[in-house]
Amino acid sequence: MARYEHLPIYISAMAVAIHCEKVVAGFSRYHKYTLGTELRNTSREIVNLIVAANSSQEKLSRLLTLRERLESLLILMRLCQEVKAFNPHVSISSISGNAFSESAVPPMHARRAIMNLDSAFITRDATKYPFKG
Repeated sequence: MARYEHLPIYISAMAVAIHCEKVVAGFSRYHKYTLGTELRNTSREIVNLIVAANSSQEKLSRLLTLRERLESLLILMRLCQEVKAFNPHVSISSISGNAFSESAVPPMHARRAIMNLDSAFITRDATKYPFKG
């Protein structure tokens, strides 16, 4: 299995997944077991897809799946914000600093972190991926 811990896309995805775990803990019971569960599962799935794409010989299909899951995560975050599932002082645009202080990711809000995940491989042509395999 190829190493993946050093990849910026993996580091950002792990930071987002950890932050989703912490944020969902503050959701109301209704949102915790509906939107929160889906948010947590999607963020963990993204990390797993990065690891799988890094190890795979056929990266393109895995990266396209990863891109779809990133869009799903953004939609879930928007939905959580619209139904006010987030704590009053937490929003997509204000998630910063403390959320990423325990990781190697510099302070940035979650949307930017997710967009960094997306741009890490989407802006490159199909033969140049940030993954070594």
